[in-house]
Amino acid sequence: MNISIRQATTLDADIIARFNALIAEETEQQTLESQRLLRGVLALLGDASN
Repeated sequence: MNISIRQATTLDADIIARFNALIAEETEQQTLESQRLLRGVLALLGDASN
């Protein structure tokens, strides 16, 4: 199996936000607001310090 790791971009924001929502539901039984998650992911992906 060949695994490739790359830097996430804003094009990945939707799937990252969805995965975050699923993890919160599974581990914390919390339903998170999808638009809030997306805004947070986009903010982090746009932050050049990370």
